[in-house]
Amino acid sequence: MEEQARAGRFVRPDDGNCYILARGCLRAVLARYTGLGPSALIFQPGATGKPALAAGPDGEERVLFNLSHSHGRMLIAVARQREVGVDLEQIRDGVEVAKLAQRFYSPSECESVTGLPAPAQAAQFFRYWAAKEAFLKCKGVGLQFPLDRCEIMLSPDESTASVNWKLLLAPSNRG
Repeated sequence: MEEQARAGRFVRPDDGNCYILARGCLRAVLARYTGLGPSALIFQPGATGKPALAAGPDGEERVLFNLSHSHGRMLIAVARQREVGVDLEQIRDGVEVAKLAQRFYSPSECESVTGLPAPAQAAQFFRYWAAKEAFLKCKGVGLQFPLDRCEIMLSPDESTASVNWKLLLAPSNRG
């Protein structure tokens, strides 16, 4: 099985075990949505590399999903006929959040992070990071998309957000 081979390529055995556990849980959840056995599910990369279930019979409702795991935790989103994206990040101390925000965030996001007292900056930084990654995973582009071109605009109470993203246009071939 491709998943077992991939798990065997992790340098740290614990990382391989976490990968296998996450994929097993994903298969169990998706089996409930599809009515197929977990081992009958076939994954294939989408156009941008985002994993997807292989297409079923015509007219069958598509089951779409996204998975994130980090530091012993896992998050799975499943939807019918709609792309989804999730991200899970552990708030870590020792990360140079002001420096990273200046490099990867829009000016307003950077100001939102650096304008807070030092103890609160990491939480705000990772809040933006997880929102950006979840949105870009939903769109199927992932972190290859420039993060400063994906701006998260939080509501005043930070319970909701909207996203402004600027697609990269291909250069013109006109002479």
